Amino acid sequence: MSASKSSQKCCMPVAPCIIRTINGWPIQICWNKCIKTIRTAYSIKHGETCSILRTIRALREQKDITRLRKFVSKVMGEFVVLKTRRIMPWKIEFMNEVYNHLALSLCEMYSIPDYKVSPYDNDSMCRLLGVNPLKPTEPQVVVFGDRSTYVYEDSGAAFEQAQEYKRAKAALDKRLYFAKLPIERSYLLYEIADCLLSQNHLVHCLLFAKSSIDEAVRANSKIWQFLATMLQAKAHAILCKYERQAEVLNNAYKLAKELKSPSLCTFIELCRMLNRDYMTLRKVSILVSTKRLRCRISNRSSCMLPNQISADADSHKILA
Repeated sequence: MSASKSSQKCCMPVAPCIIRTINGWPIQICWNKCIKTIRTAYSIKHGETCSILRTIRALREQKDITRLRKFVSKVMGEFVVLKTRRIMPWKIEFMNEVYNHLALSLCEMYSIPDYKVSPYDNDSMCRLLGVNPLKPTEPQVVVFGDRSTYVYEDSGAAFEQAQEYKRAKAALDKRLYFAKLPIERSYLLYEIADCLLSQNHLVHCLLFAKSSIDEAVRANSKIWQFLATMLQAKAHAILCKYERQAEVLNNAYKLAKELKSPSLCTFIELCRMLNRDYMTLRKVSILVSTKRLRCRISNRSSCMLPNQISADADSHKILA
């Protein structure tokens, strides 16, 4: 009996195990340890994601959009991308929540200004949308002997800004290559279009904004459709394309109505009114310029008429 009891004790496993052979060597895997490690990793990642969301909400309350965009880019590009669904089963839900928080913060930028908006100011639309108007670069005067006025290709503020833009765009392109979630692709395309807009690459900005809208349609995200549409409006405002701007603003107004946001609807309606005033003023200026041209032509013809008559009379006298 004692021998049988001892044999039973020896045969009872301490934890559920499985034996596998790798290259002919038996390896015993304890599932209790695996489950314990997975649970600890799960709890750690869950705590980290909760702290990330708390930070995002705090930045939203502070209305610090620049810091929020940098934080979201760093978190999603360096932390969430490296995690698998086994470690982070709620990865898709977390990504949706982060990107929706960011989109709501970006929508808060579009609000009614405190100053008076006038259609006689050509930069009113750009100022209303929060972009810098396209102006020709000022020529830099180089003084011989004064090195502070020298312009070098590999130094200066413009060079550093261009390098930063290239690094940011390269990182976004790399993330876009591996991104599969439509809302993430829409966000990345929006960021690329915004980088291109800041560097005044307006045609490429319009192309990437259109791609962002397509991905947002796939993701069924109205708010990212609205943001990408507003990027198109910014590009058209810089280019002063009022007819296309009218189409883009009409689409933005429809999306704002679907989002059920009265503040966005009011803002878009103000932009539409300003754009209509621009179109009216341009038509009036064209009519005035054509009238002036006709008056000048008629004045010139009336001034030349007596001379022509006298010249013809002199020629007839000579012939006679």
